[in-house]
Amino acid sequence: MTPLVEAARELLHFLDSAGFTSCLIGALAVERWGEPRLTRDVDATVLADYGTEPRVIDAVLRRFAARRPDAREFALAHRVVLVRASNSVDLDLSLAAFEFEREVLDRATPYEFESGVGLATCSAEDLIVYKAVAGRPRDIEDIGTVVRRQGPRLDIDRVRRWLRVFAELKDDPDLAVRSKTRFGRPGWGSAEEPCSVPCRVPVQQQGDRRQRVLIDCDIDEEATVRSDVVLHSVVN
Repeated sequence: MTPLVEAARELLHFLDSAGFTSCLIGALAVERWGEPRLTRDVDATVLADYGTEPRVIDAVLRRFAARRPDAREFALAHRVVLVRASNSVDLDLSLAAFEFEREVLDRATPYEFESGVGLATCSAEDLIVYKAVAGRPRDIEDIGTVVRRQGPRLDIDRVRRWLRVFAELKDDPDLAVRSKTRFGRPGWGSAEEPCSVPCRVPVQQQGDRRQRVLIDCDIDEEATVRSDVVLHSVVN
């Protein structure tokens, strides 16, 4: 078993045994829906309704080694828990509560990464939304691999709808929404004409730390918040 899959299984099995709903997002989901690429960490999301975050955070920090001395405070402020699996692979666990994130978990399905190792991942459409909001070069590349592999099976209307929602929630005149990837080819989803999907939302500081989009925000040399696990910071 690869170290990443081993770490992902350890995390998701723990969350399941603790009664928390979770799934994989990020590069391991890209491996399922697009083309595998090198990655050093595991991105996942877990249901943690507003007001219930401490219960989830404390359970995770009791089980896994924290990557920051202020991991609990950081998780409460940014809704992402930065921990490390027993095999030393970094785990970025986002706390889901926003409607989109709840739908991601509802729509998640298992995928067999290795023989006998089935782990839940987000859908291809939801992965595209995560990646489009993140908008880093590698995220745009990931979107392209998902589109090439999944093609007509993609629900393009869902992708369009949630990207419009996130763009509107930002309500920022300087919001840079760029067309990086072509979807909606004839026969794809319910779209009949080619269209451009917004694929970039820039970092915008808005005073309160919870009111910003985190796009590859460097925390320190060892811990980087992955933008694809903090979408809901747009709406807080």
